[in-house]
Amino acid sequence: ERRGKSVPRAKMEGGVEDILKTLQPNRQLVAFIKSQFGRAWDIRMSQAKAEREAWRMKAKSAEESIIELAERITHTTNPTLVKALEKKADQFERERLLAEENASKPLPSKARKERCIELALGFVSRPYDIYKNGSYALKKLVLRLAFLKPVTFAGDGVYSTPELTLPFRVLGGNLTAK
Repeated sequence: ERRGKSVPRAKMEGGVEDILKTLQPNRQLVAFIKSQFGRAWDIRMSQAKAEREAWRMKAKSAEESIIELAERITHTTNPTLVKALEKKADQFERERLLAEENASKPLPSKARKERCIELALGFVSRPYDIYKNGSYALKKLVLRLAFLKPVTFAGDGVYSTPELTLPFRVLGGNLTAK
């Protein structure tokens, strides 16, 4: 009977390490994940380019509206109507400036793509190595990123089945012990 007895810390941490060792995917899966991240990045880049073009078109449209309002102002003699048209022109000018600002934002570089993919894969492909070699704060981070809830230790020296986070649930049966 274990009632009232403590469990050595090394035994508890060893059990967590054993669980983390099983969370490392095989090399083929890592290569597949990398290719999927690359595809997702490329899709997002094409969307960003389309958004940039839409902002450019909006800026051009606002500029044309401003020119049209300026012509109407020059041909109008009613001061109330002139004020209303000037107010509308100011609104179009703000829209044009915002659209030009959004259109001029730089797109992420290919180097950034590689850094993001490597950062994401670094954790998914080797959580145990990060846990084993990391600081206390990094160990806590690995546990939070790998498990939905804290892993519970039963008195008989066995861990309950851990609830994994989405990346590891998706990997499912493709995980291997190393």
